[in-house]
Amino acid sequence: MEAKQCSDGSYVGRTGPRCEFARCPDESLPVGYTLENYKVEKITGEACRQNTDCKTPGEYMVQSRCPFTSMCLENKCAVVCPSVSQGF
Repeated sequence: MEAKQCSDGSYVGRTGPRCEFARCPDESLPVGYTLENYKVEKITGEACRQNTDCKTPGEYMVQSRCPFTSMCLENKCAVVCPSVSQGF
């Protein structure tokens, strides 16, 4: 079995009908971010392969309590809120 080493030192194998390597943990997050930088508000359940596959629902775009965005987490779209403790 082939394996690919991820940037965090873990390994993933091939999966799926096209025998592609599984995604590394946090691979879909922007550079310099980890899941600890986000609060997951809602998993929309839409299938995705990358962040650009996900659209932020309108009801989250109009809320001012957080700059909501959507990203692909574990091949499902999720609405997330960047943490205020990021230091950016």
